[in-house]
Amino acid sequence: MKSELADLYAAAKIEVEAAQAALDAIKAQIIATGCDVIEGDDFRVNVGLQERTTISAKEAEKVLPTDLYQSLAKTTMFPAVRYKAIRA
Repeated sequence: MKSELADLYAAAKIEVEAAQAALDAIKAQIIATGCDVIEGDDFRVNVGLQERTTISAKEAEKVLPTDLYQSLAKTTMFPAVRYKAIRA
């Protein structure tokens, strides 16, 4: 099926990726200042540490009994949209 939606999606995705890269670069600069708070004219940015704990599904599957792992595991389905250039 031909649709301009494919080109619109890919263009928007590329813009988002470029914006995320720019945001990541600014975030790295902010962290590099070593300041806990940075104030601009309109916004204040707070920098701090957060802790996150994760459990590896692959490792849990290895060490937990199968029935326990299966009772804890949750599988979800979601639509996946990907793009690929068909001409340069």
